[in-house]
Amino acid sequence: MDRERLRSFLKDPGKTWRWNRGEVDGYRGVELRGDTLRWFTWSHDIAEGDGGATDEHTQSVAEFLASGPPIAVPPNVVATVKAHLEQRGG
Repeated sequence: MDRERLRSFLKDPGKTWRWNRGEVDGYRGVELRGDTLRWFTWSHDIAEGDGGATDEHTQSVAEFLASGPPIAVPPNVVATVKAHLEQRGG
């Protein structure tokens, strides 16, 4: 067990947003922890051994606010993340 990772998670559980276009085998997501965003694809395909997070990109909040997300993201997700960041104070 990675106790430091658990401690960090309990201190800041973060916020996660997910979206897809009707697929049943996974979704896209972004997770905010502290001042870092992690963009990823989540696969439910555990039978093939490919389940879990893939295609991960990390980005600072400052980079996101200046340049937008590093991957294609629906405009409503971008707006929701920005609104959350504004509400928490950047």
